[in-house]
Amino acid sequence: MRVFYDKDVEPAALRSRKIAVIGYGSQGFAQANNLRESGHQVTVGLRPESSSVAKAAAAELTFCRWRRPRQRPTWS
Repeated sequence: MRVFYDKDVEPAALRSRKIAVIGYGSQGFAQANNLRESGHQVTVGLRPESSSVAKAAAAELTFCRWRRPRQRPTWS
């Protein structure tokens, strides 16, 4: 197993990119806030009826609402 440390990564590689975090549960909350506090541009994707919309707004995160498709796509 390889362990990565701060010296092993280049944070500037993500600075010019937009990062999306889907969901704002315990992991989404931690990852979105950690990335934002590190200076990255983060958008959180949430369902319109999600109770997390208010939490993301209170944390002053950019968020977008998305809807699931009514039908599952059929794959051939």
